[in-house]
Amino acid sequence: MIIFLLLKCTIFFGTSVEKIPLEGRFFSPLFTPDGNSIVITGGNKSGLYIFDLSGNLKKLTDSRCYGLSFSPDGSKIVFTGDSGIYIISLSSGSEKIIFRSLISSNPVWLKDGRIVFSSNNKIIFLNEDGVILKEIKNISASFISIIDETIVFEQEEKSYFIDKNGEIKLITETLEKSTKPVISPDGNYVVFSSDGGRIFLFNRYNNDLRFIGTGLNPRFSPDSKKVIYQYATGRKDDIIFSGIIIYDIKKGVSRTIIELENVIEIEPSFSPDGKMIAFCSRDGKIFIYRSKRKI
Repeated sequence: MIIFLLLKCTIFFGTSVEKIPLEGRFFSPLFTPDGNSIVITGGNKSGLYIFDLSGNLKKLTDSRCYGLSFSPDGSKIVFTGDSGIYIISLSSGSEKIIFRSLISSNPVWLKDGRIVFSSNNKIIFLNEDGVILKEIKNISASFISIIDETIVFEQEEKSYFIDKNGEIKLITETLEKSTKPVISPDGNYVVFSSDGGRIFLFNRYNNDLRFIGTGLNPRFSPDSKKVIYQYATGRKDDIIFSGIIIYDIKKGVSRTIIELENVIEIEPSFSPDGKMIAFCSRDGKIFIYRSKRKI
């Protein structure tokens, strides 16, 4: 059993930040769909672990894991490994490869059971057994995000979306770079990064492009009303300030919600109910921010 440590930090009334005192270096925390556990990777993305919030840590695999995505029932994870696309069971740790390729994007497991990723100059749709169901050719995406039938992807540092009719559109022509696009759960917005760490929000329906701040790893809240991201000022080896910022889309306002002492916060992600944020530090420590209501 692992005991959480309450930390001193800049937070708001009714909230807390707890450090999980694990031995080792861990990254990329992601809540399971039921919100009762988080999955984390080891240093250099080697190894995958599941940590339940009652304090138990379990190692699932030694494999290198990138781009984690849960199955619709939350019992399995699909990820990109060294030799292609893999599926692993959270209960048994059994692992299988469903597509072999040395270069693949992050996979996404859709609600209808299909698994989507990019490899070999195509966007590929598979079932859980590795049977190819559909291919969209002449697209070499390094990153993809999907809601329902709408796909957004990055190709050569530009972001595009494919609508349900198969039409491909560049998200914006006004920026030289638009990378790591993520579509909101309601499908209305796309958030992405540009040069200089600038983060932009794109409204798919009125084509409004909005600068929301400077940082990295932007992610939507489950209700699509907010965006969180990490920020830091200073040079790589001499960070002056860092923290987690939340941006309210309707109000157009940002505020810092997490600012720990002697910690450089990275890779924030929401819990399914929107009341917790898991994140890690640059030196591989895992933290959970808790709120009594939706953040």
